[in-house]
Amino acid sequence: MIDMYSKCGGIEAAKSIFERVQRDDVSIWNSMINGLAIHGLARDAIAVFSKMDFEDITPDAITFLGILSACSHSGLVKEGRHYFNLMKSRCSIEPQHEHYGSFVDLLGRAGLLEEAYEERGNRVMVMVEEAWADISLLQYILGNKGRSLP
Repeated sequence: MIDMYSKCGGIEAAKSIFERVQRDDVSIWNSMINGLAIHGLARDAIAVFSKMDFEDITPDAITFLGILSACSHSGLVKEGRHYFNLMKSRCSIEPQHEHYGSFVDLLGRAGLLEEAYEERGNRVMVMVEEAWADISLLQYILGNKGRSLP
């Protein structure tokens, strides 16, 4: 229900349901974090993540994808870096291409294309082409057309 209301524009209804249901399953938390991310409510998503920690619910890869997306769409670079690093350091979750793509998107939206290129170069994992199509588009939008993608 949380996911459905969030996707249909009813974020307040989603919040209300979230507050009333038993929240012992990570998927409930993921639905709320992702719903808030969709609506550009990154600070609220971060607050839910913190509450999740307080209630001793272990985040999973989907949780981090939601929080990275929230940070990316709200320009919260410092916070996005924090959560990206937290995945591995505290939760022992190896970032997948979706996480790298979201992190690179965060850097690109913030105009940090050089750092986005570096991030790509420093990873053993091969990024999927779709993620780099986003960077190419950002590069064009930001007027950084003089540099070609590696």
